[in-house]
Parts: sequence; structure tokens; C-alpha cells
Amino acid sequence: VIATASAWRIANMLRDDLGIEARATASWIARLRAGEKILDSRTVLIVDEAGLLSSRDMGALLDAVTNAGAKIILVGDRRQLQAIGAGPGLDLVARAVEAARVSNIVRQREPWAREAITSFGGGRAAPALEAFADRGLLIEADGAKAAVTAALDAAEQIHAHDRGASVLILAKSNATVAAISRAARERLKEAGIIRGTEVSFTAATPSGHTAQISLAAGDRIRFLGRDDELGVVNGSAATIVNVSETAQSSSDASRILIEADINGRQTTFDPMRLADAQGRPRLGWAYASTVYGSQGLTVDHAIAYLDHSYNRHDIYVAASRARERTTLVLDAKSIDRRLASELPFDQQRDGLVFAEAQRRGWLAERLSRAAPKISTLDVIEGIRPLGRTAERSRERRRELSHEL
Repeated sequence: VIATASAWRIANMLRDDLGIEARATASWIARLRAGEKILDSRTVLIVDEAGLLSSRDMGALLDAVTNAGAKIILVGDRRQLQAIGAGPGLDLVARAVEAARVSNIVRQREPWAREAITSFGGGRAAPALEAFADRGLLIEADGAKAAVTAALDAAEQIHAHDRGASVLILAKSNATVAAISRAARERLKEAGIIRGTEVSFTAATPSGHTAQISLAAGDRIRFLGRDDELGVVNGSAATIVNVSETAQSSSDASRILIEADINGRQTTFDPMRLADAQGRPRLGWAYASTVYGSQGLTVDHAIAYLDHSYNRHDIYVAASRARERTTLVLDAKSIDRRLASELPFDQQRDGLVFAEAQRRGWLAERLSRAAPKISTLDVIEGIRPLGRTAERSRERRRELSHEL
């Protein structure tokens, strides 16, 4: 029995939980294409988070399994985040073979939370939002800066009551994650947790953009690429013990060294060893995560920064990461701006503030919308009825012509 998932972090969790060999899907596919004999008639391949697989990757796995006479078990939820690559791999398989459905939610400990998450996943966001609001877990903040502050305040309150609790702050975009991380660092500096010499360099973000990052002792960092020598994969986290910046001579470029604690193991490395093709280290802060990066994770508490960009798939994942409680923090101004933009042109003006009921109604409608991946089959199936209608129209014209 072997296993795979689209992300190395989830694959490693499978390895640790099941005690079997597990690798990222791209790694297995690369080895199969290189001609390695990985599968045979006795192999069972478990694919976790299969809903994230593109049709191309799903096809590669199915071809390899079929050719080897092996067995494949696909585990995934088509209501969660969709594949980045082209085509919905899991959905295409589910159309062709009978699927077993597991509808019971076991992660959340409170019945109301399980019911609310089921509602989010089914496109019924209004009662789900009401359930969070009734328990004081839907916070409306007056703008982006206030929402960041509210999210960090919520995290601090959780840690004040339970220092050992795992807390995950989520946002839709990398830009919002960066804003939360910068604000978190300022608080940690004031508390003396981040201290001493600080180094700065240009790094690559998870989306491939460029960002300036500053690090010091006490910082929490996340590796955004795999490095076997360091023993890290995309998503691995560490705590910085010390940083230094040196130059061999006045004419040489300075070299940064980071000493970090990676799951109790201390190591020193140059961030340039993690550089991408453009020379940007794939390294970031670990104070918040995108919703996409959180799929497959389980924590004690989650705090989701909500804005106008969420859809049904996003909220379904964001609201279902925590065992205990999830707090939804809403950037109310972002919703108000969208509501204002939908007014007749002569009624639009800056700074419009809408009633809570209007805001939540708009948000509920937005969070109920699905944005599923489509495939060529969807296009063909959409065209077929048009073709049949056109054919019936031609037949009717021939009948009328004959009658005349």
C-alpha cells in the first residue's frame, strides 16, 4: 500500500499516520514517466485530496494503475477547492464509476458546527452564517486593517486561555496573508519574542510573485519548496534561532545564514539554497495561510479572514479546519464597496455604509455560489441539446416544405 496527495505536506501526514510510503503526486508521476516499476498487481494506491487533481494528473495515475493491474482508491470532496490544473479529475472519474459517499463529519466536536459546515458545502450559507453570528463567532470589522487586528486579537485570546492550542489564521489571497504576517510580527517584536539582528531579502511568494521579507530570531518561517538535505517540503515550518549577515570582503555580496529549529532539529542554512530559477528564496512567514494552502490540515482553532472574494468552495474549506471553534472575521468595507458598485450609477458614491442585514444577505448569496471546474465533456454535453434542437428545427422545416 502506498499513498499520494498533491502537496508534500499532506503526503507526509499520510506517511506518518498510516506508516506507509507516501509522496506528492507530481513526484510519483515523474518516477512513473522515468520508467520506474512502482506499481504491480499487488499494489494499492491511496490518493488523498483527489479533488485537487487535474484531469491530466488523474489520467496519468489511472493509466499507470491500469497497466500494472494495481488498485487505486480516490479520497476527496468535490465541494472543496478545485484543481489548479485544467479539468476536474475526480469529477470525471465519479461520472464513470460508482462512488461511495461518506456524509458524516467527524472533525468538528460540536453538532452545530458540523451542521453549519454541511450547510456551507451545500450552498446554504445564510443559516450557516447565522449560526456563527449567534455564537459571537462572526466579527464584522470596519475595513482591512481592522479585520487584521480583529483576527490577531482572536488568536491572542485563544492562546491566553490555552497556550498549547494550535491556531490557524486563514485568508483568501497571499496579499492578505502577508498583511496579517507583518502585523503579527510587530506584535511579537513588542512582546520581545522576535528580537535581535534582522536580515532582509527578496523572496518568492507561493503564487510566484516577488516580496521583501525580513527575518530575526524568534520568527516562524515556512519553507515553500522541498530540500531533502534540510529535511523540508513545501509547507514545513520552523522557528528561527539566530540570523547573521556576513561578507568575505568589502567587494563581495553579503551572505545570509539562518539557524533554525525544524521540529526539534537545529540546522543552519543559506536561504539561497532554496532559490527558484530567478534567484529568489522560496521562504515565507508562517503566521497565516491561504485557504488553498490549508486544505487537508486539522487544527484546534481557526480564524478565517472573510472578504468579497470568497465562494462556496473557499468558505467550506476555511470553516472546516478546526476541531474546536472557527471564528469568521469579515472585512465589512469590502462588502460595502461591492454593494455600492451594484447600485445604479447615479446612486454610487464613495463611503456608502450598508445595514448589517444587507451586508450579510449579499455575503450569503456570494458564499452559496459554486465555481466548479469544467471539462471538455461539460462543453460537449452543453452543445448536444443545442444540436438536437437544431436538428428538430430542420426536420420541422422539411415537413412544412413537404406539406406546402
